[in-house]
Amino acid sequence: MDQDPLLPEKVYKYPLNCDVGWQNRLALHNTRLLATYSRLDARLRQMALFVKYWTKTRGISRPRYGTLCSYGYVLMILYYLTHVVTPPVLPNLQCMPDRGVTKLEDLECEGCNIYFSKDGNGWKTQNTEVSHPTFSKLT
Repeated sequence: MDQDPLLPEKVYKYPLNCDVGWQNRLALHNTRLLATYSRLDARLRQMALFVKYWTKTRGISRPRYGTLCSYGYVLMILYYLTHVVTPPVLPNLQCMPDRGVTKLEDLECEGCNIYFSKDGNGWKTQNTEVSHPTFSKLT
């Protein structure tokens, strides 16, 4: 639970951090997109968990107080792994053609384009840089 940084910290017997969503179908598609990227390269999950832990311990993942949420940081990691690193670690799934039939419900949700390749068309990265040992301990 986020609290005002100027107030003394409360100690809870069972601290619980969670997001509650109601009828947010778009979030389900975002989750599927992240899961697809994670299946293509395990390093994404390792980086995302590390950055999520790092930002939370520094208090810079608290949207209630004007910072990015953890999903925002994951999007930055995805951008880095698809567009900055050479050769790229991951493809841009939203620009790849899908093999097979694409259903209308896989193209649009609540007026947003939600299309992405569901399997990465057999993508195999040329970037084989090994992750740092610290990342391995977080999984």
